[in-house]
Amino acid sequence: DLYKAIQSYEIEKYKGIMLFLYFGRRLNEALTLRWENIDFDQKTYYIIVQYSKNRKRQEYPLIEPLEAFLVDYGVRKHGFIFAGETTPHVTDDTFRGHWKKVLQLAGIDKKMRIHDTRHLLGNTMVNQGETLEALSKVFGHSSVAVTKRYAKTNLATADRVLGKYMDEK
Repeated sequence: DLYKAIQSYEIEKYKGIMLFLYFGRRLNEALTLRWENIDFDQKTYYIIVQYSKNRKRQEYPLIEPLEAFLVDYGVRKHGFIFAGETTPHVTDDTFRGHWKKVLQLAGIDKKMRIHDTRHLLGNTMVNQGETLEALSKVFGHSSVAVTKRYAKTNLATADRVLGKYMDEK
């Protein structure tokens, strides 16, 4: 429901920010993305050291929904992708009102924090069988220990794993 609400959001700039959040970026990483950080040929993008939480350059795959958004949004050569009206880039204060509107569109409790998109992604991926190492790369974590906080195994996954174990006996 959240993804559908993001996709249908009418204001393209904020829709784009939310897409980057939905696919694992922190809010500040999404807000400060620059056109120079996008490599359409290699299908990658990176977060520069200055805006990376662990103070390392982080590179990520430019997956199809993000690439399609950027192309539709209008590719430029340089500058912040999500320019602010009175600031160089959109600020978190400006963004929060749009986040609340998308939650309402999706029928989600308004208490869902922006950062909860990372938990949603982690929980979904680990319960689909992805490894913590893979999730760590998606999130840009320097250690799998940090990733564990974002990836909680549900009962259905535990049942599936036990079922596979029993099948091997």
